[in-house]
Amino acid sequence: MKQSKSTSSNNSSESFLLFRKRLEELTPTDLEGLSKYAQRNLKIIRCWHLNPLEDILKAYQISKSWFFRLVQKFIQEGSSALEDRRGRPPTQKGGRSKINKQEQELIIKIKKGNPQLGSRRIEALIGSQDCFHHTTIHRLLQKEGLVNFHPYRRRKPFQMVREGEPNACWDIDFCQFWSENLHKDVYRIEIVDDCTNARLSTALSFEESSQAAAEALRQAMKEYGVPREIHSDNGLQFRAARADRPSEQFARLAEEFGISFSYSTEGCPNENGKAEHACRDFKVEFLGDDLLFALASEDPLNRGRYLLSRYNVFHNWLPNQGHHLYGASPAELHPRISVTKQEAWEAFEELYLKPKGMSFNTSDWQILQRNN
Repeated sequence: MKQSKSTSSNNSSESFLLFRKRLEELTPTDLEGLSKYAQRNLKIIRCWHLNPLEDILKAYQISKSWFFRLVQKFIQEGSSALEDRRGRPPTQKGGRSKINKQEQELIIKIKKGNPQLGSRRIEALIGSQDCFHHTTIHRLLQKEGLVNFHPYRRRKPFQMVREGEPNACWDIDFCQFWSENLHKDVYRIEIVDDCTNARLSTALSFEESSQAAAEALRQAMKEYGVPREIHSDNGLQFRAARADRPSEQFARLAEEFGISFSYSTEGCPNENGKAEHACRDFKVEFLGDDLLFALASEDPLNRGRYLLSRYNVFHNWLPNQGHHLYGASPAELHPRISVTKQEAWEAFEELYLKPKGMSFNTSDWQILQRNN
């Protein structure tokens, strides 16, 4: 091991000497002929050994392997290696590579309406698959400063999905949030189909009780069918205290519909990951609390349920990047859910654009209809 470390350090020092030699060989004529892209690359590699490598990678949002590939190409080829040679084809899937001004405005409007949407979901929303690629959208968002840099973190491996078909298993959980307008805690009851990732619940309650959860399940079963199994955490709303059996309300459901209940292992919340993820989406991505109840002072829960039903329409239409869904949407996989693109567009406009003083104008609708 000591020999290998010394060998790698020697190779690194030799590469740096060759790199410095190449830099010294650059003439003013070479520098004048460089494009902006090449000038940026030259600026990046000139920082080598002048600044810590980690600071360089973070400042320019590049990977270590990309940096050293660029250095090696520069050593071998000189200034020509700094030019943009990514080789992206001029068109994508028979379409065009550039986005016109109206499409740019529409993409920026959608991103500002919901900052959580990425380029893949925006591509699906505007139906641009046959016109331009999602990487083109991503570059536009980067140029407009609408993409946040997130340092890479290795994910811990776990299996969040249980194999099966739609309605084989539902995940359920409570999502608590404070309502400034109502001055009290409100609970959303999340019910998610484990196989298709479909959001099935629009239930809101002022109390975190097993009765509220059972009512939400009954409503979901009327609309989407009866599951074979329901999975939850170990909360007292779902599980009887000091007993390995469901609570009284859930025991009645089990007897009435023949449903089995399972519970997460203590300390392993990822086993109920679909419902936990839905709670996070609701708090981070969904409309603010002020909008949820501002127009519903007389009947806040019904207004909130309506908006949640619109949210479910939009979410269940979106393509899902889960490893078992391969880009399919929950609506395509669940037999009881049917959502058209028109319904998804209208739900997105109502939930995300209108609250921020925006909406789809005539040219936006023309682009949406033309691309689909």
